[in-house]
Amino acid sequence: MNYARFWFIELLAYWEGKINTLPIQHQFGLSRQTSSNLLKQYRTENPGNLEYGTHDKAYVAKPDFKPQYIDQSVDEYFDWLTSRTFPSSPETPFGITQLKPPRRYVSPLITRKLIPAMREKQRLEIDYLSITSNDPEGRIISPHSLVKTATRWHVRAWCEKRQRFLDFVLSRFKGEPQVEGPAVYGEAHDEDWNTWVDIIVAPDSRLSAGQKQVIESDYGMQNGHLTLTVRGPLVKYTIDDLQIKTKMIELRPEAQQLICLNFDEIENWLY
Repeated sequence: MNYARFWFIELLAYWEGKINTLPIQHQFGLSRQTSSNLLKQYRTENPGNLEYGTHDKAYVAKPDFKPQYIDQSVDEYFDWLTSRTFPSSPETPFGITQLKPPRRYVSPLITRKLIPAMREKQRLEIDYLSITSNDPEGRIISPHSLVKTATRWHVRAWCEKRQRFLDFVLSRFKGEPQVEGPAVYGEAHDEDWNTWVDIIVAPDSRLSAGQKQVIESDYGMQNGHLTLTVRGPLVKYTIDDLQIKTKMIELRPEAQQLICLNFDEIENWLY
């Protein structure tokens, strides 16, 4: 029974840097005393992980924190933020195997400042690596939304250096962010983010009628096509995740499978 509760304690302590009784009470519907006893029990069984911080009035993750219940992937933490669900046991359900692509490492030092900054609408100074520079560049950003694609997480944020909203890959942030005060620009100012775009996809026209029916069934298409409505900056990620080729069509339609019917309407969002 304590597996899920200890998992939750570790999850918040590791990714947020600290934990007290309040989130445990809310997550599991427990009393303050029972939540306090759980924290004490966790510390007894894992003596090197948490210490009480009088300034924070919470148990703080020690520098040599060694998780016993979480897998230390940022996906695990963000999935909980999204769904508020948690595992009941460490066992994998019988007969289920899940492919796990290589993880992009995200430091907990990033999330411990990034998530509060998003909640409290704060600016952050942070170092960022890009494919156009060999050295980290200092940026001041105002983050407003997290986005998960098939292979990575990024944050949508106002960039003071570039003077526009950009997508920043979380694994490319380095060091520990510093809070720089209230944000001036937020989600409401991000016109592209607040623009919704229709992507109309259909089976490759070169497929046979029978093959098209298979693809239509796969995606629950109606009248031979499927319309996906996404935020403007997410158009490219959606096309990529669906493996729709836009620059070079596959020679074999079985390899292409899907095409975009309204490419001219979405092209500006791709490049």
